Amino acid sequence: MNNLVFVGVVPHSALLIPLLSGSESTKALQSRAAMETLGGLMEAARPDTIVILETHSMLVDGAITLLDSTEVHGGLGVMFPAAPEQISRHGFTLSFDVDREFNAGIVAAAASSGVPVERVGHYRDSTPLKIEWGSLIPLWFLGATVTSAPKLVVGCTSWRSQLPPAVYVDFGRALRAAIAGTERRIAVIISTDLAHAHAADSHYGFDPAAAESDAAMVDAVRAGALDRLLGYDDNWVVDRAKNEGTRPLLALHGLLEDTGWQADVLSYEVPTYYGMMCAAYSSRKRGM
Repeated sequence: MNNLVFVGVVPHSALLIPLLSGSESTKALQSRAAMETLGGLMEAARPDTIVILETHSMLVDGAITLLDSTEVHGGLGVMFPAAPEQISRHGFTLSFDVDREFNAGIVAAAASSGVPVERVGHYRDSTPLKIEWGSLIPLWFLGATVTSAPKLVVGCTSWRSQLPPAVYVDFGRALRAAIAGTERRIAVIISTDLAHAHAADSHYGFDPAAAESDAAMVDAVRAGALDRLLGYDDNWVVDRAKNEGTRPLLALHGLLEDTGWQADVLSYEVPTYYGMMCAAYSSRKRGM
């Protein structure tokens, strides 16, 4: 699987983009610098297709979803209207062609492993499906400026799909099989913020489980031990910490287990009520 050319874990906070965040743009500077580093790595990787696994795309109960129109499109504008002086009047839009052939390859590989994957489309193929901030914000750094425009695959790996954690590991293995079965140069982005219960004055409130679960996840990424997440109790990590990272990171575990790929955690910070991690993966051995 030498055609896997990029793997990264990124947040999807609008704080990362000064165009959106207005007076809040002085926050998340470590993460923004890390995203710029990852953007350079993506450019150098020259992917034909970017696979982004995120937590805010279309949901189907009991299944992992793939957006399957010929094109996807989305835009972001004012994100922080807490006070007039904080409002950014700017925004952006992005459009990508969808790699529907690779979508089909993922579905076939998943079906052979009993993993429920559903392609979501429009009755008119030419009508673009909408992508949300979970894709748009990472792609601002990791895709929008790639010299030769890559195609896109968007998968939703949210705990809200109500699948057991182990299914996401199997999905990652199916993605790995699909990558091995194509000649395309594939980049994989794991788009997830971490715990959302870091601040008492947010609508999620405060729970010490937020800092605890973030620290555990960052350490698991750094140690190459994402299998640890299978042992996390959902009451601790989801209900209390409001941490959305378990399922996408378990998919990453299935993709990279026993491959020699290792993570460099470029940043972790809590500039607001939720945690943000950036990590760049690199292959330490060939023959995947």
